[in-house]
Amino acid sequence: MGAETAPPSQVRIGGLDGAGLLAELRRGGIALNERALELLASPAFQKVVPVRTISLGIADVAGLGFAQGATWPELLAAAARRGWHPAPLALAPWLRLQWPGQAEVVAAPTRHRAPPGSLTVVSPEPADPTQPRGFYLRRADGQVWLRGYQSDDLHVWDASDRLAFAIG
Repeated sequence: MGAETAPPSQVRIGGLDGAGLLAELRRGGIALNERALELLASPAFQKVVPVRTISLGIADVAGLGFAQGATWPELLAAAARRGWHPAPLALAPWLRLQWPGQAEVVAAPTRHRAPPGSLTVVSPEPADPTQPRGFYLRRADGQVWLRGYQSDDLHVWDASDRLAFAIG
């Protein structure tokens, strides 16, 4: 494991379709859960995303003004007031590739909650609500992960949950 680092403030994305991106993730030793594989095989990743750089805004839920937690619509509204918005779905895999030094937080397993130390990348809502909503990044047992997750607008995110948005 390398040195622990903060997430980058900018992420370069694009140039590969889902299959190419999956190959890069595997080459990088990144673990994926079934929901992440489902997302990478989805229509959103069938075309090559143009190469570009996206600036990130990262805050925990409390930092967005919700000390008691908040729902997805509340979080999106608070982020919009900062000029932040959902990032392209493709951002999370590229961020995972460019951020191998994520800190590991040892904690008991969670269910229906973001794991401590994880970073959820906010992306547009899927057209099909049965599909995973997006990705989160974490390090567990020395392994870096890109994980897909399921959630709805009624879920209350904890004050300590960290979220990444696109800026601009």
